[in-house]
Amino acid sequence: MLCRQAAELNGVGDRVITGEFCNSETLINLPLSSRALIFCDCEGYEKVLFTPAVAQRLAKHDVLVEIHDGVDLSISSHIKGLFKATHEIVSIPVMTDIQRTYSYDYPELAGYDLATKKILVAEHRANSTEWLYIKACGV
Repeated sequence: MLCRQAAELNGVGDRVITGEFCNSETLINLPLSSRALIFCDCEGYEKVLFTPAVAQRLAKHDVLVEIHDGVDLSISSHIKGLFKATHEIVSIPVMTDIQRTYSYDYPELAGYDLATKKILVAEHRANSTEWLYIKACGV
């Protein structure tokens, strides 16, 4: 709902598809334009969601997906293997709570000591994650 509202507020609501549960069939059947960006954060469901058929369907599209190898150590290698022939894959590591504490410099955090700032910016993740930017080649 918030994603839909943000798209509307930014004047791109007609170009953004949102929904609830998404499986491989959902991705395969999306009415995509000539070039699309699939944004995915599915908390460890990546290996089930991204199948060879999905990768083939998305060969001309970009994907930004958060990888949760803490759930299954083979998720990142699975995703990279699916897209390596058709996409350039860039890994974007996620900052730890400590890194966020020292690097986030938002006006809303001004005046807080480091211990409080850490509480405010913490995600409390047991495992580190990464995002993969999977950019279609030759498009």
